[in-house]
Amino acid sequence: GKSSAFINYMNEHTEKKFVYITPYLEEVDRIVSSCRTRKFVKPVPRDDGGRLEDIHRLLESGQNISSTHAMLKRYTSETVELIKSGGYTLVLDEAFSVVDELNLSVGDIAILKRSDTIKIEDSQVRWTTPELDDLRYQDVKDTAESRSLFVHDDTFMFWQFPTDVFTAFDEVFVLTYLFAAQLQKYYFDIHGIDYDFVYTDFVNGAYKVVDYRNVASHQHKMKSLVHVVEHEGLNEIGEKEFSLSSTWYKRRRPKDPAITKLRDNLTNYFTHIVPSKSDLALWTTFEKRKDWLSGRGYTRGFEACNMRATSKHRHKRYVAYCINLFMNPAIKNYFVSRGAEVDEDKYALSEMVQFLW
Repeated sequence: GKSSAFINYMNEHTEKKFVYITPYLEEVDRIVSSCRTRKFVKPVPRDDGGRLEDIHRLLESGQNISSTHAMLKRYTSETVELIKSGGYTLVLDEAFSVVDELNLSVGDIAILKRSDTIKIEDSQVRWTTPELDDLRYQDVKDTAESRSLFVHDDTFMFWQFPTDVFTAFDEVFVLTYLFAAQLQKYYFDIHGIDYDFVYTDFVNGAYKVVDYRNVASHQHKMKSLVHVVEHEGLNEIGEKEFSLSSTWYKRRRPKDPAITKLRDNLTNYFTHIVPSKSDLALWTTFEKRKDWLSGRGYTRGFEACNMRATSKHRHKRYVAYCINLFMNPAIKNYFVSRGAEVDEDKYALSEMVQFLW
């Protein structure tokens, strides 16, 4: 009920101005239609510029805005100043990807350092050369000039979301769960951004934002809805610590006995263990390995493992989760080196439950 609770919250708090950020365009439209009295507007390209320029126009005129995670990543120093002067509240639906790896080799990083093209100060990368001689480094130059480029251990270069975007808002709500397992929590921790917790509850026929955690009212219902198939023959392929991980898949080929076994398990599960119409089947693996595991009767039920915040699969009944997720080791090491306490078991659990829900 997170989104529903905050739709009600925004409709009730008419004294506040909101920027609502969600992963998907369909959810952008949902906010516009569900908050008609607040007159939310979504940015659109215009003759005088793109969506970011339209966001600036909307902020200047004090409009409530509904937009996407992708647009949030494009905010500039001008956007930050407009948010500050406008006194806005941010509602961020689903945790945000605050760190992304740049596809840059250790050798490339060394070349850029030796040539004094970049300078590194407290892990932040500064571009020092006005001209760009090698187009391979255009992304590096652009990201560095946006004050968003960092390097860890001279081996791993990455984009990091500017903290001044979050701090520009009067307040920020992040609509998520198992926050303790997410990169955004570690990001807040290492940058000294304080946070507190609010919750949702079903009160007088509607979802509301509350300051207490009412687990008991939901727990029994949740347990009654989820049934884990405890079948040794099906599940033993994932017993080892790194089974079904990205590395596990990379070390195999389509006709590898383990891949054949996993594909047979999927067929057995959807055909005999939970015999059902193909429309009720849902399964996932890493996108590049989808074709390896596809089979008769369930192939069309595939969904990417990072799908979020959608109701399009709400009719599904039977799920096969054929992955074992680990954090990017370089990103993990960066956060650990800055003092964050990373819990990979909770991270894997949160990703799985997020997919199921």
